[in-house]
Amino acid sequence: MFRSQHLLLKLIRAMLVASVLVPVGAFGLFAWHSYHQTVHSAEDRAQRFATIVQEHTLKVFETIKLVLKMADDRLRGASWDKISTSKEIWDELRKLEESSEQIGSL
Repeated sequence: MFRSQHLLLKLIRAMLVASVLVPVGAFGLFAWHSYHQTVHSAEDRAQRFATIVQEHTLKVFETIKLVLKMADDRLRGASWDKISTSKEIWDELRKLEESSEQIGSL
C-alpha cells in the first residue's frame, strides 16, 4: 500500500510539472513563431518602402535633369545681358518653374 501511494504521489507530481511545462512550452513556441513572423513582415514592409522611395527619387532626378536640359537649350548662346533683361526668357523659365513642385525647389 505504501508503494502504491508513493507511485500515485510521483504520478501526481509528474502531472503537476507537465501541467505547467506544457502550456509554458506551447506559449514559448507561439511567441517564437510570432516574433519571427513579425520581423519578416517588418523587413518586407521596409523593403517595399525603400523601393518606392528609390523610384520616386529617380523620377525627381530625371525631371530635374530634363528641366535643366530645357533651360540650358533655351539659354545657350544668350549673353548675360540678354538673359537678365529678356522678359520672354524669364516668362519661359517661370512656366518651367511652375510646372512641378520639384522644379520649383530648384
